[in-house]
Amino acid sequence: MNATPNHAQPAAGPAGADPARVGRALDERIVRSAEVLAAHLTAATLDTVGRPSRLPAALFPDVEEEVVREIWDLALAVGYLGGKRAVEGSRWEHERLAAARDQLADAGYAAMAERIARILPPPARQVEAHPADTEGGLALVRGGRS
Repeated sequence: MNATPNHAQPAAGPAGADPARVGRALDERIVRSAEVLAAHLTAATLDTVGRPSRLPAALFPDVEEEVVREIWDLALAVGYLGGKRAVEGSRWEHERLAAARDQLADAGYAAMAERIARILPPPARQVEAHPADTEGGLALVRGGRS
């Protein structure tokens, strides 16, 4: 077995295969595999502790039971509120999520900020209008871009 990394170009896929489409399909497969693995780990955790009421203590074995209960109650309230907002919202409340992302990033919680940033739409680009864009009604047809 050769320990040297192979930096050669990957073999070409089927003729006419769209790399973006193939990439999306592979990404979805990877995410699905991670979800399946997480589901098995979740079930194994429950099997290990015996019943759901023992999960908080399993997560925080070195913390006093009363403190664990307070943490767990807060986590349940956060989960409920987050789920409720997601279900009730006619959209994903991008402004609220963007504000939360910014607050977390400013406070140094980079991983949490990045988690939110992954689902936000990209920022709107400011495109300068070209004089030709207004010729012949192109501004109306193409949204100001030719």
